[in-house]
Formats: sequence, C-alpha cells, structure tokens
Amino acid sequence: MLKWRRQPHPWFQALIQWALYRAIIRCDEPSYFNGTPLSTTLDLHHLNDLILRGMCAQLLLASKGDLCYRPSGYHFSVLYRVISWALRGMPGVLTTATSNIFARYFPAINIISIVARPTRPTDYDLLPTALPAPHHLIPEVDRDTCLFGLREQDDEDDEEQVDDMGYAWPRR
Repeated sequence: MLKWRRQPHPWFQALIQWALYRAIIRCDEPSYFNGTPLSTTLDLHHLNDLILRGMCAQLLLASKGDLCYRPSGYHFSVLYRVISWALRGMPGVLTTATSNIFARYFPAINIISIVARPTRPTDYDLLPTALPAPHHLIPEVDRDTCLFGLREQDDEDDEEQVDDMGYAWPRR
C-alpha cells in the first residue's frame, strides 16, 4: 500500500493501479506508433520512458503489497501527472478530478517545483512507514465527489445520512 494523506478506499487503490498499468503499457509501446514518449507528454524532462516505466512499476508493486510505503515527493509528482493523463477524456469524469484527488489524498507538497529539478537518488526510495490516518468518507461518496462531482443522496438509504462534506452520520 502507498501512504497517502488518508487510507485509500478500494476504488482509489484500483484507480491508481489502473493509471500505473496504463502508463507502463504506454511506455512499452513501440516508438513507431507514437513518436512522443510518455515522459515528454507528462512534462517529465529528467526522465526517459524506461526510467518512468521503472518508477511506475515500482509504485504499482508497492501499491499491491500489504506493507505501507511512503513515496518520495518525486513519486507523488509522477503519480499526479500519471493520474491526470489517465483520466483525461474519460467519459463523465470531471476536468477537476485530478485536483480533487490531489486535495483529498496527496500530502502537502509542491509537485511542480519537484519535477523542475533533476532527479536525486532518494527520489526513487520507497520507505516502509505506518499506515495513514483512517478515511471517514463513505467509499461511493468519496469516489463520486472526486471523479464525478457531488452525487444525489439516495432517499432509500435510511441507515446513515451524508453531510455536504461527504461524511456519514447515523440517522437519528
């Protein structure tokens, strides 16, 4: 598992893994199909597709494990760009989805300035760490507010109510 600002719901872990798989496959695409490397498309000038593929594979393997790993700031910068690229053009997904995900899940870092500098050896380190804080949002509400905008509350749901921030409260 990767350490985010809060514990990710299964939908978020699946989204991250899907985006990383897409990036790995795109990096493996023969150059005669598309002349622009993914590292260039993502504006990662200090990486080539081979290094980007390795970083995505490292993150993908860590995201599937039982241990929790803390990505470096450079990892988070790459993840932000990979998520944004993977979600671009997906039907029904908000254009602000990546920003919504960043606000909810990413640590407070300046992802733009990190990729403006050459990589350092520590940028590739995934360090074991404790689990992040628990996530108190209902998974479906979290997913819908991040990707699709606020969803309508189901009138049939009489077990809990959801406030404007997406937090679930028992009905009285």
